[in-house]
Amino acid sequence: MFNSKKKKQKLKGSPIQFDNEVKSNIGEQQNRKKRKNSEEMLVVPKKAKRVKLDLSSADAWESEQAIEKTLFDF
Repeated sequence: MFNSKKKKQKLKGSPIQFDNEVKSNIGEQQNRKKRKNSEEMLVVPKKAKRVKLDLSSADAWESEQAIEKTLFDF
């Protein structure tokens, strides 16, 4: 009875040795599986919370002129 426990403990504590090729292949497969779902999903860009003014538009140009007029004309 007691001998079987010692054998189990020895088996648990014994280091398992792998070849370098086997380790690298296992790691690559795991990484591929993790990335697989993210590659299939389409990434939708977030909408900006604040809309930037297009400086070529007429409204933006008018507001720029109004700011310049109030700041520089005394």
